[in-house]
Amino acid sequence: LTKENTAVKQRLESAEDKLNALQRVNETIHDEFQALQLAYTQMEERQKESDATVAVLRREMTAKIEKKCDAYDQEVIAHDKKLEEDIKKKLDEARNDIMVTTQLKLSSSAVSFKSANMDGKIHLTPAIDSIKVIVPTKAIVKWDCGDNELHAIQFHPSGSLIASGGSDRKIHIWEFNSSNYHVQQVYTLAGNNSTVTAIDFDNENANLILGCSEDFACRVWGLTDQRLRHTLTGHGAKVFCAKFVTATLIASGSQDRTLKLWDLQNRQCVRTLFAGSKCHDLVAHDASGSLISGHFDKKIRFWDARNDSTKCELQLQAAVTSLSINRGNHEDFKVASDTVKAVLSPDCKYACAGGSDGSVFIWNIATGKIERVLNKEHSTIINAVAWHPEGRFIASCEKQRRAIIWGE
Repeated sequence: LTKENTAVKQRLESAEDKLNALQRVNETIHDEFQALQLAYTQMEERQKESDATVAVLRREMTAKIEKKCDAYDQEVIAHDKKLEEDIKKKLDEARNDIMVTTQLKLSSSAVSFKSANMDGKIHLTPAIDSIKVIVPTKAIVKWDCGDNELHAIQFHPSGSLIASGGSDRKIHIWEFNSSNYHVQQVYTLAGNNSTVTAIDFDNENANLILGCSEDFACRVWGLTDQRLRHTLTGHGAKVFCAKFVTATLIASGSQDRTLKLWDLQNRQCVRTLFAGSKCHDLVAHDASGSLISGHFDKKIRFWDARNDSTKCELQLQAAVTSLSINRGNHEDFKVASDTVKAVLSPDCKYACAGGSDGSVFIWNIATGKIERVLNKEHSTIINAVAWHPEGRFIASCEKQRRAIIWGE
């Protein structure tokens, strides 16, 4: 019994020792917990202070950014205003320059040009001041030109012929009877190796037709014999535009960022103008070779005939897709591509262009407002329009073969 009591006493002492050890560990853990709790509380307070500091810095930064943005907006507004004033000033100067030269030319002749019909007879077209332009109200003739997309359409100076061209690589010549509104194909001019992009007639003798193509070349045909007279090669990319300057001088503009002047008598390029941006359209200012060109870099360039440099550049807000010059006294609309062409009416009182929705838009130049919208006839984008020399009709061609003549 004594041994058992001794063993129990030893176990009890051992248990007390373990209990004391556990109590000491518990006190240590409690002390550490309190220390950690204190550290957490301090860190939480510092976090709140940091969040408050970040919020203050964010507000200050936002205020500074808004202030800078306001200042930048004011600079942009001031820059745009100055740019608009500069553009207006340059346009007025360029317009006055063109008007003076043109008025001198018009005063020397009572007629604007001679034109020849297919019968070989010479017809006189009245001067600009005597032309009475009619704003069309409806489609009077509709027909399909070829089997592929259309990209160009143009009236002959006599108004009795229409030329169309497109991705079928041909130029189709149509006879238009303005008395009974009948259109029939006369013949087709072949020779292009790619899509026809633009067409022009010789206004001096009215016996030549010019076509430019995506095959890097321009070609000239005779209207009376339908013979290919000239093939003008030298551009390094698609030719987007080409115009007769005189009966023997042609100007062309290309995707290769150059303009070229071609002498038909010597069958060679006589000048190359480096624009630095692809040329979408051009107009000839006078017979000396002074050109005005519109480009992808949003600039209209006025070229000096005496040298190969520009005498004036106008910076616009978007790529220039088309040019038409007023040779007289003088955005509800979206273009479908960079090569869509617009025209002025013969009396230079209206401007006309085709839109991406298949509508023909006519603006009154004096008011700057839309005079009329001709729609519901074309089913796709309009690539080109042309105004009848007498001002009575407008021709338009859409991408999908269809051509329409509009009248009263």
